[in-house]
Amino acid sequence: LDLWGCQLGADVRSLAASPHLGGLVELNLSRNDLDDEEAAALAGSSHLGGLQRLHVADNPRITAAGVQLLRGRFGTIHG
Repeated sequence: LDLWGCQLGADVRSLAASPHLGGLVELNLSRNDLDDEEAAALAGSSHLGGLQRLHVADNPRITAAGVQLLRGRFGTIHG
């Protein structure tokens, strides 16, 4: 799912809570004004268990702590 540049911001929390993401293997959230709260929502989502590739480039509000949360859940992240 390519959501590059959609400026989702806090709306990513709703996305992460969606049961419709169960079969998702790749998610591009680059340039979406995400921060550590959104990163935590993604990392805590029970619906992203099949995700193999996560792209979060150009989200400068995600700190090293947010990146660590994402890597802890998804392994390698892109961006």
